[in-house]
Amino acid sequence: MSTEDFLVLTHPSAGKRLFYGDDPNQFGDLRVPEGAGPFPVVMNIHGGFWRAKYDLQHAGHLCVSLAKKGIATWNVEYRRVGNRGGGWPGTAYDIVSDY
Repeated sequence: MSTEDFLVLTHPSAGKRLFYGDDPNQFGDLRVPEGAGPFPVVMNIHGGFWRAKYDLQHAGHLCVSLAKKGIATWNVEYRRVGNRGGGWPGTAYDIVSDY
């Protein structure tokens, strides 16, 4: 499977989408395993060269797999180059934000 093939796979739905800012790209998809916690948590900040073309969707498959193994995930989206406010320093502010 090529990188491009992987990027067009259907995005698995998230348990809950939580927004941390006012921009449509300031959110994270939270997935919590079934059963009683507490659960360890992974905060996933997807790659993609900070470009708008690459979003958190491709990382959703990893997060689903982790949830099946008993690990909660917070798959974070952020403003990227090509999005209003994306690039330096906006992208960095999204990731280190204290909203």
